[in-house]
Amino acid sequence: MSSAPLSPPPATQALTSSTFRAPPLDKSLTIPELCDWHFVHSPNHTLFSYADPNGTVKDIHWAEAVRAIRRGALFARIKLGSDAGQSGQAAADKPVIGVFATTDSITYYTTVLGLVYAGFVPFLISTRNSAVAVADLLSKTGVSRLLIGVEDSLHEVVDEAMKLLKEQGNVMASVPQVAAPLFGDLYTQDDGEVPAKAAAHSVDSPFVILHSSGSTAFPKPITWTHAWAIQLARTPYYGQRDLTGMRFGSHSVLFFHAMGTALLTWTLSVGVVLTVFEPQSPAHQSTTDSVFAGYLATKVDLPFTVPSMVESWSQNEEYVKHMAGFVGVMAGGGPLNQKVGDYLASKGVDFMHLYGWHVHSYHQNPIRFLTYSLDPTGKDWQYMRINSFYNVAWIPDDEGRQELIIKDGPLITPSVFNSTHDGEPVYATSDLFEPHPTKAGLWRIFGRTDDQIIHSNGEKTNPGPLEHMLNLDPHVRASLMFGRGRFSAGVLVEPAAGYEIDVSDADKVSAFRNLIWPTVEKMNAYAPQHSRVFKEMILVASLKKPFTFTAKHTPRRQAVLKEYDEEIKQIYASIEESAQTDIEAPPAWDIARTAKFVRTVVQKVLEREVSDHEDIFQLGCDSLKATWIRNTILRVLRESTDVQAQKIPGDFIYQHPYVSSLASFLSSLVLGKSEATQSNRAADMVAMVEKYTQNIPQHVPSLPQPQKDTILLTGSTGGLGANILAHLVADPAVARIYAFNRKSSKQSLHDRQVEALRSRGLDTSLASSEKVVLVEADVSQENLGISAELRDELRSSLTHIIHNAWPVDFKLSLGSFEPSIHGLRNLVDLALSSLLPTPSCVAFTGSIGIFQGALERKPVYEVPVQAQTVAAAGYPESKWVGERILEIISEKTTLRAVNIRVGQLSGGVNGAWTTTEWFPSLVRSSVYLGAVPDCPGEVSWVPAELAAAAVSEMRNSPFRTVHLVHPRPVTWSDVAKSWGKALNIPVIPYTEWLARLDKSAESVSPFTDTNDFRVNPALRLLDWYHSAWSDTAVYTTEAMGFPKLLTDNAVKSSPSLAAKDVHRIGERDVFQWVDYWKSVGFIPA
Repeated sequence: MSSAPLSPPPATQALTSSTFRAPPLDKSLTIPELCDWHFVHSPNHTLFSYADPNGTVKDIHWAEAVRAIRRGALFARIKLGSDAGQSGQAAADKPVIGVFATTDSITYYTTVLGLVYAGFVPFLISTRNSAVAVADLLSKTGVSRLLIGVEDSLHEVVDEAMKLLKEQGNVMASVPQVAAPLFGDLYTQDDGEVPAKAAAHSVDSPFVILHSSGSTAFPKPITWTHAWAIQLARTPYYGQRDLTGMRFGSHSVLFFHAMGTALLTWTLSVGVVLTVFEPQSPAHQSTTDSVFAGYLATKVDLPFTVPSMVESWSQNEEYVKHMAGFVGVMAGGGPLNQKVGDYLASKGVDFMHLYGWHVHSYHQNPIRFLTYSLDPTGKDWQYMRINSFYNVAWIPDDEGRQELIIKDGPLITPSVFNSTHDGEPVYATSDLFEPHPTKAGLWRIFGRTDDQIIHSNGEKTNPGPLEHMLNLDPHVRASLMFGRGRFSAGVLVEPAAGYEIDVSDADKVSAFRNLIWPTVEKMNAYAPQHSRVFKEMILVASLKKPFTFTAKHTPRRQAVLKEYDEEIKQIYASIEESAQTDIEAPPAWDIARTAKFVRTVVQKVLEREVSDHEDIFQLGCDSLKATWIRNTILRVLRESTDVQAQKIPGDFIYQHPYVSSLASFLSSLVLGKSEATQSNRAADMVAMVEKYTQNIPQHVPSLPQPQKDTILLTGSTGGLGANILAHLVADPAVARIYAFNRKSSKQSLHDRQVEALRSRGLDTSLASSEKVVLVEADVSQENLGISAELRDELRSSLTHIIHNAWPVDFKLSLGSFEPSIHGLRNLVDLALSSLLPTPSCVAFTGSIGIFQGALERKPVYEVPVQAQTVAAAGYPESKWVGERILEIISEKTTLRAVNIRVGQLSGGVNGAWTTTEWFPSLVRSSVYLGAVPDCPGEVSWVPAELAAAAVSEMRNSPFRTVHLVHPRPVTWSDVAKSWGKALNIPVIPYTEWLARLDKSAESVSPFTDTNDFRVNPALRLLDWYHSAWSDTAVYTTEAMGFPKLLTDNAVKSSPSLAAKDVHRIGERDVFQWVDYWKSVGFIPA
């Protein structure tokens, strides 16, 4: 490709924008330099837009994005150990960095540009690749480092790829792996200058490496140079619509695909705005419903997606109405089903194809979109007109169709050449076009000269090698794969002589499929995931319609497939109704046998072993496979139970993406609540969630938003609650606090509040503050046990609810907590009944105890967890139920809820720490045993006053889940040394301390509350102390068996936690605890 400057494009973009200035696109600037250009000239122009859980749309402007790109460059230069950014480095020496991650769109985009900015060449590897394909790609490109995402499934693929490379003796087996950056690593609150300078690139040097779909054999790397990217960026200038500021719905765009990377260049050239999902890790799971909801929430102008999504939306009348209101619906990667396209056109939807991004950047309907409006509501939606921007030629075939040829031209050059035409190098697209029968200059795609099948999700299947493998089966005479414009592939098989069957006999068809299935399995093992064939997608040819063959004895593909067009349509229609029929119902629907049944269904569809706690969508389950799983389960339910299958949510596979969670759902569904409670605690948790997420009221506002916050706080007489009350009173943004507590016959609420404050070293006058309204209430009762007048007052003023009151008793079952769960739902209903513009935000103090049922081998993210990981005791189960109720109601309404998982809190300002907790018990036993235990690991305990400040601040968190643990832990050893010093006893290894505790238990009856338990209370938790040591040694990074919890969301939500001088536990704290315990007689003075 020539590096000669290009003439300026026509002045068609950024004509009216006050925030975006069109950059020079004459090859004078490389991609990193274009980023710097926008930092200076378009700093306030929106690049990304997303909706937070509350529905508030948030924007990221170019100034913030470029700072993040520069942070990404610093990250790359530090973590990847290269001086690629040196300006004198030759283009050929730029290190190639593999990127194998499913990070959210904003983070992925920023990471890629950060690598380029640093002087690297990103190689964007599709996460849909098999281990064999990844190994081959790494070997072909010689990557120097591999950036890898957090998902276990990605690490499994890479581990297997490295194993294959090692077996081959390939040096790539030892390529270093580096964790890909997360959103919080790149986007921070700091808006100062980032000390990173753009690396020098020549315009002909590689910008990024992509790869083909791998349908022929293995994926092939495809290099885009900076010059090519700039040419691609210029294409909108040759249309008649100004795209600057247009909101492109990009929620389903995969940025490791060419479509996503091409869209990246348009952000640089014309300032399109990418609307995406809120950044989070793991990234948001895209479904047809969640993507469309994202479009509506971010007010897109033009959805940018794949045809399979559009086909799904076409079945929803409301979605179709919305699509008709968009500027258009743009989809690429494959053809749209003609019946769907015709229907959408009849409803006024302007559908627009994208075509050929990888190698020649020829756009089908963007050409139409940018230059013409071709009867958008008529039958010509499939046709396009060739833009003069391209230098093209046509090569006719024998049937009047023409292959499109892209030639080198003055405005754009193909990124690769693969043929010659009239002595010139060209790119032969292998795409056959048909002319419009009456309108000159209009064309539509007919098929491929190389028979490649392009599916509706953009994936491609090259049938030749796969058909060749199947044709080697002695029972097969010939085979033809099909699936153009469909989500998945099928195969039409003509049986060999002597094996012909009556295709109207279903048993004989099934027997023939089974006969050739071993060969199909070999074919599937070779094929990429998207090209694999299900047994039900084998269509057997009829004796009445034999294949016809060419002179070369190959089937006449198009003629034969046209002959079987109706049968092919029928087999795709039946896939939505059919299911695997050889899987039997479980003998009983208890959790164990239901899990075995679900495991069998899932593993048969995915053709791999699946553990009960793995996300099946991270293991290669796509919407087709989810359909097979769903249909099989529904068939079994219909045949073996009284469950009304039509009332089960259609997306229940997406709602329960784990074998364990799906089994819990089905078990509780079939057994009903009472039986489910007896058979499985996790199923009971799910059932309780379902019970308290019915009949949700809608929010109907009628009053303006107040200037200050009014807060309902429950449990203000407890330890954390009293500290929260003190912080809220001191907060100038808070006008009033309604402190809800249960009634007591022994003491007035005012006296109890004063005592709660006094005992924790807080100002007792706060109980009489003019901001504070003490209310005796019972939130588990209808109307909260308060007067109608007070309820109306709350509806008119309440902006936040901090629900902190919850009974703590680990001996109770989940059922015993139902009044508390009912109380939470009552508070949610109060929030939704608010007359203010938005419902009262509900902040729920959950517990890290929900992780009690699972020992994490890695840091735990601030995301929802599955019920089966919690099922250990009624208290954490009830906290999980509370979390899940808020998650579901937040998804269904405009309620904003924050689940605050509270970790271990240490003493308050005066050292007050409840003596019945595990750590004070351990301290008291240490006095008795004469030694303090030391053990490896950290503790992320939070002082009570810091926790209270964080909860107060987290009421306005944009995140649904936050971990309230200390972001800067200290070591257990440091705490133990201070503790030993305060008690004047030695510190010994944990194993020795545990041996002393075991010895002290020999003469004590566990059934008698003797003085031994009062002076040595750790005996009550002896088994736990043993398991805690084992867990610490094997699984965790925190002391005493506690998992390491990430705090990204928490720190972003709480300035107190984020402060550089945040209070960390030290010697002074430990001495205060000990002094408090001595003052209350817990420890001898």
